[in-house]
Amino acid sequence: MKLANIIVPVDMSEASGNALEFAWKMAEIAGADIEVLHVMDKVLEGQQRGHSGMLSQMYNSTENELHTFVEETIRGFGGEWPIEDRLAYMPEDTETKLKEPVVRIQIAYGLPGVVIKEMSNPNNLVVMSTTGRGALGSHIFGSICTEVSKNAPGNILFVPRKATFGGFDHVLYASNAASLGYQRIQQAVSFAGYFDSQIHFVHVGHAGEEGVDLEKRLFEIEYKSLQPSNPFLYTRMIDDENVTASLMEYALFHRVELMIFVTAQRHFWEDVLHNSVTQQVLHADEYPMLVIHAEQIIN
Repeated sequence: MKLANIIVPVDMSEASGNALEFAWKMAEIAGADIEVLHVMDKVLEGQQRGHSGMLSQMYNSTENELHTFVEETIRGFGGEWPIEDRLAYMPEDTETKLKEPVVRIQIAYGLPGVVIKEMSNPNNLVVMSTTGRGALGSHIFGSICTEVSKNAPGNILFVPRKATFGGFDHVLYASNAASLGYQRIQQAVSFAGYFDSQIHFVHVGHAGEEGVDLEKRLFEIEYKSLQPSNPFLYTRMIDDENVTASLMEYALFHRVELMIFVTAQRHFWEDVLHNSVTQQVLHADEYPMLVIHAEQIIN
């Protein structure tokens, strides 16, 4: 997984500003650029796309508001933006002296879930908040998160409203038989490599499941073949009505800062995403979640 470009959808709420800060700090480590995306879905509510003058006025107003939001958000956590003006006056060989990520803004028309899906691809990472403006925003963003997690072709990192980025020293890779595979593990190891993360492989399976020891050995072989900097850690959990609570308890005990799920585990992921316990934890500002879309993995 290459972190060359990070897309951050925002609705200019405090929660989406926090997602931007999260993405900024990741980009500083990974050397990635950031594209801040705002979707103007209000133009679909009673306005005709043919009214070019009105749309132009709305666009200009939104662009100014978005520019102010991005600038104030970045300066609020100690960053500096915009920096593209400085790039124009610097020799090409001084690019590495700039520590701040390059941040660009984009405004699009349409339904947020659809636009994010269209912009997502295997070569970028979408970092988005799990909530939006107020109670209604929380509901809408929650629905968008579900839609994006299922349908976007690229990888998505969901950031709870008050989550703070302190690195990913420990990440949990929730797995079952469907998530075994060199390229799937490669995605996780590649991402973890940017942050020198220790991956905890937590296998979720049914009681009496056969082939668990073999699967553990295959996971270990594929993991070590990637020459990671941290040791192989593997544990097993029973897939029952308490599995999500067990995952959260494991994450708390091992100081996990990120949970990774693979959409090849379609049934498992949907169960976890819709589980009431996970919803409570997700909105309790605890664990960011990285969704890897294994179906779209490319070399």
